[in-house]
Amino acid sequence: YHFISVKDIFKDVENKVITTKEIGEIRRIFPPRYSDGIVLFYSKTAGRVFTYNKKNSNLTQVYNNNADLISCYLSDDSMLYLCLSNGLKIIDLKSAYQTSILLLAQKAIQSVYEDKEGNVWVSTLNDGLFEIKKQEFIIDKKEVSSNFSAVKSIYKSSSGELVLGHYKSEFSVLKNGKILHQYLSTVKNSNRVLSITEYKGKKLFITDNFICDDRGNNLNISNCNKSVSFIGTDTLLISTCAVTTRYSLLNHTLLDTIFTSRIISNHVSTNGTIWLGSSTHLFRKKTASSVFDTITLIKGKTVKVTCINSDKRFEFFTVLKY
Repeated sequence: YHFISVKDIFKDVENKVITTKEIGEIRRIFPPRYSDGIVLFYSKTAGRVFTYNKKNSNLTQVYNNNADLISCYLSDDSMLYLCLSNGLKIIDLKSAYQTSILLLAQKAIQSVYEDKEGNVWVSTLNDGLFEIKKQEFIIDKKEVSSNFSAVKSIYKSSSGELVLGHYKSEFSVLKNGKILHQYLSTVKNSNRVLSITEYKGKKLFITDNFICDDRGNNLNISNCNKSVSFIGTDTLLISTCAVTTRYSLLNHTLLDTIFTSRIISNHVSTNGTIWLGSSTHLFRKKTASSVFDTITLIKGKTVKVTCINSDKRFEFFTVLKY
C-alpha cells in the first residue's frame, strides 16, 4: 500500500506555500484513474490541480484558477473536467501543452459524469442539464426549465437510464428524451442524494440520513451518513457521524456495529480489508474475525483522513491533514 501525506507533498509549488486550510480541502480527483504512477489532486478552496508522480516524487501544477473549484472529473481518455462557477473548463492531459477550452461560460457547473458510451453529462446550478459529444464538443441542452434542481450525483443505470440525484430527497430519470421527477420521501426535506448505485435491478439512493430504493422503500435509516461502500455483493458498509455498521441488503437487516466513533470515509479493498478514516486516525480491519488496528502514517502526529480509494493497480491512497 502506498501512503501519501498531502502536507509533505504540497510543501511548495512555484514558491507558493499551501496553507493549512487548503490542505484540509484537497481531494483526489474522481474517478481515480490517470496513468501508471501518476496521482491527481485538487484543492477546492485554492482552485488548483496537481499531478504527483509516485516513481520520482515530482509534483506538477496542472491548473490554477485562483478561485473555488466545485468538483473535478477525469474521463477515460484523460480529459480533465473542472466544474467552475463560471463555466466548464476542459483540459487535455494527453497533449504536450495540456490545451484547454471553456464551455458553458457564465454557468455554475455542479457535476460531470461520463457514461459507458462516452457521452459527458453536465449539471448546472440554475440552467439545467447538458450533454456534450466529445468528438466536436457539441452541446445539447436536455432540460429547458430554469428551476431544474441542482444535481448532487449522476449515474447511468444498467438499463440505459440517466439517473440524477438532487437536493431535498429528489431524483430524476432521463429516459427517451424526457425527464421524470420523483421524491424519495413523501415530505420534501433537505436530504441530499450523495450517491446512486444498483442492487438486483433496483436503484439505491444514499442520502444524508437514509438509504432507499427507487420504489420508495426505506432500506436503512441512519442519521448523518458520511460514507457507504459495498462489502461483497449483498452487504453495505455504512459509516455515520457516530458508528460504522454492516447492513444486509438481502434481508434488510442491520447485521452488526463494527466501529463506534465518527468516521469520515470508508473503503473496502478487493481482498476484503476494511479501511476507516477519521479526523484523527486511519484504521484497518484485515479479516472478518480480526479487530481494527491503528495505522501510523506520520510518527508522533494525528491525521485527518478525508479520502480513501484505490487506483487501477489497487494501490491504497489517503488524502489527509495533520
